[in-house]
Amino acid sequence: MYFQLSQSSLPFIPVAFAACQESGRELCRQRLKHIRLPTLCLCLIVSLLAGPFKPADAGFRTQLQLPEALSQDTDLLERYWVWLLRQTNAPSDLPFPDITIEEMQSNIRMQLLRPGFQNRSEQWRIAISPQTIKRAEQGERLIVLSEVGHELVHHLLLLQEHQWSYSRSFYNPPKHRHCDQEFQYLVAGVAQVIWSAYHSSDLVRAVEQMNQKACWEGGHVLADSTSK
Repeated sequence: MYFQLSQSSLPFIPVAFAACQESGRELCRQRLKHIRLPTLCLCLIVSLLAGPFKPADAGFRTQLQLPEALSQDTDLLERYWVWLLRQTNAPSDLPFPDITIEEMQSNIRMQLLRPGFQNRSEQWRIAISPQTIKRAEQGERLIVLSEVGHELVHHLLLLQEHQWSYSRSFYNPPKHRHCDQEFQYLVAGVAQVIWSAYHSSDLVRAVEQMNQKACWEGGHVLADSTSK
């Protein structure tokens, strides 16, 4: 039997894929009833077209604790984390870094912290400024969520450069850069995961702009250029 997907159908594929995974065939049928396919084939076709994103597997689901302002989207970051582990060939049980709220320099929104040569007692974590949390509370939650994804990529690539070890006394500065194609590809993935739930084209554009800005600035923290 032949079938055809119209262009208008394609934007529904990621969210329908999530429906198949999370709620079974019936919800999948409801979400895709506008596509003329045999019912039994719907979930298979969607799975093939939706790309590599999958919900976190129960066997190695990470324990992720987000600040309250971001906590309603914990499942999205868990899904993104599992995808990142696969893309970087990381150990499947690699623990998620702590995410904390901390006062930082006024121009820094968010930063990955880890033991360094001069600060060996530093703990691995992603620190978010109170001002950034306030942004999330005031309507920029998805943007802030994507910024956490940006720091997760730094976290994994730095660990990859050190053979996935958390036991070193210090870690050398990152070899990867914001302009690297791999880095930009991995960061762009967070926009796809968030889009699958919220269908926000604005968010996708914002992540692309964040990638371009980070490449242009050449830094390794998310900073407000207006505060420099």
